[in-house]
Amino acid sequence: MQQLSDQEIDLLQQAEIGKEMPKTPEQIEAIYRTGTNILVSASAGSGKTFVMTERIINLILNGVSLKNLFISTFTNKAAAELKLRLDKKIRETRAHERSFEEIHLLTTALQDLSTADIGTMDSFTLKFLKENFYLKNLDPTFRLLVDSTEQEVIKRDIFDQLVEEHLADQGIISQERFIQVMNNFSSDRKIDAFYSVLNKINTFADSLENPIDWLENDFLNGFSTYQSFTDLPDTFTNGLQESLQEIYRALLENLSSGVITGPAKINNTEEFLANFEYLYDCLGQKQFQKFAEFYRQMKFQFVPNANNKDNRDEVLEAQKLSLKTLITTNKARLDQFIEAIKHQDIIEKYHQPASALTHDLQVIALAFYQRYHDYKLKNACLEYADVTHLTIEILQENEVLRKVYQTQYFEVMVDEFQDTNHLQEAMLRLLSNGKNSFMVGDVKQSIYGFRLADPSLFMSKYEAYQQPDADGKLIRLKENFRSYPEIINFTNQIFEHLMDKKIGEMVYGPEEKLVVGNPKLAQETSPDLTAELLIYKDEKSVSSETDDAVSTDELVVTAQAIRQLLSKGTQPKDIVILVRSKTNNAEIERVLQSFDIPVVLDEGKMNYLQAMEVLVMLDVLRAIDNPLFDVSFVALLKSPLFDFSENDLAIISLQASNDVNFYDKYQKARCQNGLKADLIDTTLSVKLQHFENTFSKWCQLAHQESLHSLIWKIYRDTHYYDYVGGMKNGQLRQANLAALADRAATYESSGYKGLFQFIKMIDNFMDSKNDLAAVNIALPSDAVRVMTIHKSKGLEFPYVFILNVNKKFNTKDLSSDLILSRKNGAGISFLADFKKEIDTEFPFAMVKMTTLPQMANALEKEYQALAEEMRMLYVAFTRAVKKIYMVGKVDASKLDEDNQFIAYQTAAFNANGILDDTLRQSSQGYLNWVLGVYQATTVKKASGLKVRVVEDDDLKDMVPVDQKNQLSFETLIAESKQYDDAMATIEEVKLAKQILDSADKLNDKYTVGINLPTIQTPSQIKKRYEHLISEQDVVVSNHQKYSQFEFLKTDKKVSPTELGSAVHELMQSLDFSNVTRETLSQTIESLTVRDEVKQKIKVDQILSLFDTDFGQMMVTHHKSMTREAPFSMLKTDQASGEQYVIRGIIDGFIKLADKIILFDYKTDHFTNLEAIPEIKARYQMQMSLYAESLTTAFKQEKIEQYLILLGGPDKVYIEQL
Repeated sequence: MQQLSDQEIDLLQQAEIGKEMPKTPEQIEAIYRTGTNILVSASAGSGKTFVMTERIINLILNGVSLKNLFISTFTNKAAAELKLRLDKKIRETRAHERSFEEIHLLTTALQDLSTADIGTMDSFTLKFLKENFYLKNLDPTFRLLVDSTEQEVIKRDIFDQLVEEHLADQGIISQERFIQVMNNFSSDRKIDAFYSVLNKINTFADSLENPIDWLENDFLNGFSTYQSFTDLPDTFTNGLQESLQEIYRALLENLSSGVITGPAKINNTEEFLANFEYLYDCLGQKQFQKFAEFYRQMKFQFVPNANNKDNRDEVLEAQKLSLKTLITTNKARLDQFIEAIKHQDIIEKYHQPASALTHDLQVIALAFYQRYHDYKLKNACLEYADVTHLTIEILQENEVLRKVYQTQYFEVMVDEFQDTNHLQEAMLRLLSNGKNSFMVGDVKQSIYGFRLADPSLFMSKYEAYQQPDADGKLIRLKENFRSYPEIINFTNQIFEHLMDKKIGEMVYGPEEKLVVGNPKLAQETSPDLTAELLIYKDEKSVSSETDDAVSTDELVVTAQAIRQLLSKGTQPKDIVILVRSKTNNAEIERVLQSFDIPVVLDEGKMNYLQAMEVLVMLDVLRAIDNPLFDVSFVALLKSPLFDFSENDLAIISLQASNDVNFYDKYQKARCQNGLKADLIDTTLSVKLQHFENTFSKWCQLAHQESLHSLIWKIYRDTHYYDYVGGMKNGQLRQANLAALADRAATYESSGYKGLFQFIKMIDNFMDSKNDLAAVNIALPSDAVRVMTIHKSKGLEFPYVFILNVNKKFNTKDLSSDLILSRKNGAGISFLADFKKEIDTEFPFAMVKMTTLPQMANALEKEYQALAEEMRMLYVAFTRAVKKIYMVGKVDASKLDEDNQFIAYQTAAFNANGILDDTLRQSSQGYLNWVLGVYQATTVKKASGLKVRVVEDDDLKDMVPVDQKNQLSFETLIAESKQYDDAMATIEEVKLAKQILDSADKLNDKYTVGINLPTIQTPSQIKKRYEHLISEQDVVVSNHQKYSQFEFLKTDKKVSPTELGSAVHELMQSLDFSNVTRETLSQTIESLTVRDEVKQKIKVDQILSLFDTDFGQMMVTHHKSMTREAPFSMLKTDQASGEQYVIRGIIDGFIKLADKIILFDYKTDHFTNLEAIPEIKARYQMQMSLYAESLTTAFKQEKIEQYLILLGGPDKVYIEQL
């Protein structure tokens, strides 16, 4: 391919001038520049995906095959979306091309698209290893070890072996040293914490290019680098000299202006001013103990007390308050430093013993890692990290093979490069020839530190590519085409004062500032779009701001703002609520719905295992597994499945003494040989026998059939599935029950078998206070969406609400007993015996202390965490198209009489325009940063922010809907008075009793009609007349896919239900106007199912449908085709004469002039054609109901009915009924 010169690129840039939506000069360069490494720093909304797509099209048109491109995406979803974009763009470009050669190139690209290397790094390395397994002597049938439960079992076994060996003094270090290491990380005689430490090291090492090398050579780096406090990095004293200077300048100014008065206060002030230089120099020379000794002697009582209200100058009092706030803030930082160096001598004294213990930890961790690694290789089960490591080893060890790949790929393209880790970076280096990498990303949106992504990889290239002799080129895309000017200006205003190299890991300067890219939006400015900070003034709060919980008051403030938007014509779907975690989703949904605001929880509520119907079924399964467990067995008897009354249970209980379990009492009652057998009447006896017949059958099935079969057998035997369907939220309850069966099937498909193990896993899950995402059904499309900031990345919404901005950042990791660093290795807390240090009669005096490497690693993590929190806020801001709302709360004590924020009145920018370090380095939350910048901005209008303090009086109009309809107590009293004399007329009371008695007789007479459900589906009608239905017919429709147990997802087995649902979704999504192998494959790729399910779909078999006359007829009449058509129809029950409604969904029909062709897809699996008549008979009634509904709706008597059988042995069969 010929490279374009600078002049040719310049001409392309000039050609865009004057166009309605021109590409920017930077976009042109990113699309057409080749021949060198390129890093595209693409700010939010700058069109990076557009640029990638256009670049790929340009490469194709210049003769580069898709087979010669390696395109790495962050997720499988992103890969699928890029393929769809490319498919659309290639087709559009081909339609406008006239050159035969270019049409041929584009057609070839379309054919190659489905097999092109476009996907995650994991998918590529897996494909590579399956092709080159022999180079590592791997079993070619190796499987992926993705089940976290299985991983945990294996690692626990290895850990237990290590512990047993060392306690038997047969380990790699002595028993005494091993026990010392184990005790150092254990508590209360439990060694789980020690296991967690080894597991943490294992996970961290796996994210590195060479885990063994890091464990052997870098693990102890911190102990050699940091041997005294003076060796600690400069960040240890960051901002301390600045704090001294702040206090010095303020005291000097306020002393000269007369604010500081009184002999004692003036004396304290003059003493500080006189010794300021000495304190400042002590910090600069790292003479920490001298600084501490002198600092402790200082009296920080500088500000005179406030005067009485009757005799005071308000301006002077405001100056005093401002000075006091400034001194308090800066002194707090200095006090924190004094506390950190308080035990300097002790920490340095125990440095060597701590180093020796960490060396022993290194030996144990290395053995743990190696044994786990060896186990996986021996048993041919690999984690994704293992696959990548083995791929890297193969490419490093085989130069010829490496050259093949480097020659094959014309370009190595990486999307979301800011989220790459060191392992992935090593892989990319091996695939590249050194000058053909094209990397796209935005370091300001790197928010996946918890996945061990390292934004420093992006920043190193970002800085290197700006140098004259760089081996690559930096291109910045800073035009934002998404957002209105108010969003862009506010985002710039916050981050140009917040981020710098020291805190934020980059400078948010002119090169990084967002620019309005859409000229139309640039003209549409409005004061109504100014960002708003809504702060609830909490007069009653007793909770800490560290709580994860979003308060109800904040949610009411949010609901009020949303209602105001809705009243102005905004659609609910245009609003998103962003949260840090989904733990508060249920409360957010409850409060907003109470104000009649429709809500969709994108990531669901974590309360699946708390649903009543699920709890009942879990007790049923527990009772089947172990009937001797009284709680579950009694719960089963009393449940709606059998409905034993409390009196029944009392009688059963009386059949034996209290020391006998309830199951044995039940057996005595059934056999009528208990202590009180005379109490058992015929009705109870029949109940007991019925229970015995059913329960014994279930217990037998539990040993013979799958869990999925057992659960559906219980549903069918007891009609419990139908029972919950008739309750409030019946559709959701049925979906929950179906989910339980499918999750059980998923559990067994991962290799685990048996009811006992399944129940044990569920109970462990619940014991650890965990839960699963609830099943979502029939989600409203026009509703306010709630999602995490992580989930929102890449999306956009007109209005964005960011909740709980007052929440403090999570700093728990900074005090962990083990903090790991790629550069420094391990930093530990050390458990020392202070027996020799103090006078005590106890045999031990164990004290846990920090170590210098731990302090250094904590500092490193602290600054990394602050930078990531800043990037998180940037992502949240840049999701907005029109307006940003931030919602939080503060205690009333933190506001003055004018509702001004006391803590931020001294906030200021430094000489570089950056907010002072005291506020930026604080972990007080987003509110701390936003208010700091706002208060430091002299002209508040320039901040682009409206701050509004919301009090209880402002929320008086916010009355929940259910309370509006409630009558007052006084009204109820008044209305009840008319009934005061009702009992006076005895004849009326007698009449009322007669009416009640006659009602009972009528109820008995018309039992059939009373028990008839008002609404039924065709499937329910069918169940009333069929005694046996195959499991695969039991499907819950109209609900979204629910999440499976995360730790059970596997690449191996696919259940028939899963496959059937996927094929059904495929047929409903397929474009019948253009059915080809390519379009079918693309539709399969877009399905919302696992990749393993997609691979099971037989493309050739589906295509055989369109080889039939019926399939051709569907293509011909696709415009007349209606798919997934809901219907309802009034019917009369023959037994009761009562009417009821049938509701359902027809797969599809084609309306012609003289008839209607009705068809329904069926995925029933059959291998013998003799099964077809049975299948037809099974669905005859259902299809008849569908046909009747069409006749009623369209007044068309001629309805042809067809079953499209997709589960046949070799092709699709069309059967007319």
